[in-house]
Amino acid sequence: MVLPAFAESPLPDLQQYAGTYPLGGGKASFRIYQKEGKLYTIYLTDIFADTALKFSENTALILEDQTGISVRFEFMRDRKRKVSLLNLNQLMWKKD
Repeated sequence: MVLPAFAESPLPDLQQYAGTYPLGGGKASFRIYQKEGKLYTIYLTDIFADTALKFSENTALILEDQTGISVRFEFMRDRKRKVSLLNLNQLMWKKD
């Protein structure tokens, strides 16, 4: 779909990114949740306390603090176009 330069891109469905993401083959997991129209995560809350995730591309979110430290969350979709995997720090996390 091609949009004119002045048109706003469609807003993503935030709920499709929310959920629990366990590490494949491991015991670790973390959660992404929606609050007041924004996405947050419990991943690295000691560094990124109360920091909302921001969209970087169609399938990526960025968590960034005021000093410029950032973490990139890259999501992958299944054949039905639903978010099913998350690539984070070279590890694959499967959405429950």
